[in-house]
Amino acid sequence: MLPKKLEFFINDPHYFRAHRQHVIERLAEYFDITINMPNDGETVSSVPIRDLQLTAHRLAFGTDILTIVWIFLRLLVTRPDIVYAVTAKTCVMTGFAIRALRLLSFGTIDPVAVFTFPGLGRGLKQLKQSIWQFLVIFLVRLALKNEAYRFTFETKEDCDALGKILGLDLRSSLVAAGTGLDLNRFWVSDRPREGRVNVLFAGRLLKSKGIFEFVSTAERFASQSANICFTACGWASQTSDCLTPSEIEELRCNDSINFLGMVNDMPALLATTDI
Repeated sequence: MLPKKLEFFINDPHYFRAHRQHVIERLAEYFDITINMPNDGETVSSVPIRDLQLTAHRLAFGTDILTIVWIFLRLLVTRPDIVYAVTAKTCVMTGFAIRALRLLSFGTIDPVAVFTFPGLGRGLKQLKQSIWQFLVIFLVRLALKNEAYRFTFETKEDCDALGKILGLDLRSSLVAAGTGLDLNRFWVSDRPREGRVNVLFAGRLLKSKGIFEFVSTAERFASQSANICFTACGWASQTSDCLTPSEIEELRCNDSINFLGMVNDMPALLATTDI
């Protein structure tokens, strides 16, 4: 018996590798998997990757429509058993492609659809009363309102918010309360605390995540000659909230913190961290 086909659609390769690599390795034992995402030269286990240039955050209607058509044609050719999309924009675009596929095939091509929302994104949060709000809600409902779809979320707030937008009861959806951990790689360290306290900032270099406040705190403790080491690691992403290249360079040159940039071996770094 041939394994079932599973197609992933992704617009953030780094996030996907950081939080789903171990999941893919396990799923590959049972499914014939293909990942469709921007090809940045890296691999995900031994799973084949097809280059799909999805704009990560901003709206680009012409490009986005062509991407929906690309996803539709991909599904039409491969006819997967399961379609799995990650991040809000990718979920909506994939939802449109699946809807078109079902309509034009008269229901003969009907894959199971799973949509993961690590967050709702700026486009779906705090929508103000406007024509834009009605347009966004209309399009999201058109793409994703289906009782048969499966949804997963990282927070209950996002689950409730999308359920309200779609007009669906999503209480049966999976709320993971985080991105999940591979317990074969991450563990509780029994390292005894030494005299120096190690404080770590890890994540995307976004202003909204408090990187400037972290640096300000480090500078304040540095001026007091406190026995504390502040370390920051992370990467830039394609959002207006991200630090600029010049601001990232300032981090590298700031003597108050130890800036590591992108770190691949997070378990080893966390094992030396107190806070």
